[in-house]
Amino acid sequence: MSEGGIVRWRPRSWAPSTVREILYRDLYRGVVVWNRIRKRDVWGLKRYLSRPEEQWMRRDAPELRIIDDALWTAVRVPARGRTRQLSREHERKAKRPKRRR
Repeated sequence: MSEGGIVRWRPRSWAPSTVREILYRDLYRGVVVWNRIRKRDVWGLKRYLSRPEEQWMRRDAPELRIIDDALWTAVRVPARGRTRQLSREHERKAKRPKRRR
C-alpha cells in the first residue's frame, strides 16, 4: 500500500516477452554493441537500415552481465532449431497451390 492507503497493482510474475528479451539481448550477457543500424540513407533522409555484422562495434562490459555463458548457450541452441523449423513450415505453406472453389 502507498501512503494514502491505495493499493497499487503490480504484476505477479515475469511476462514471457520480458524473459525472452533478457535471455536474448547481448547487453545482459555483458556485451555492448554499437553501430547496428544506420539512421540516415545516402541522401540524408531518416531511414533505419541494418548494417552488416562486421561493421558492428562491440565492447565487453562485465559489470552489466546478469546471464552467464552457459545459460546463454543453452538458450540459443534450441532457439536456432525452432527458427529453422518455423521457416521451413512457412516455405511449405507458401508453396502450397491455392484451392479452387
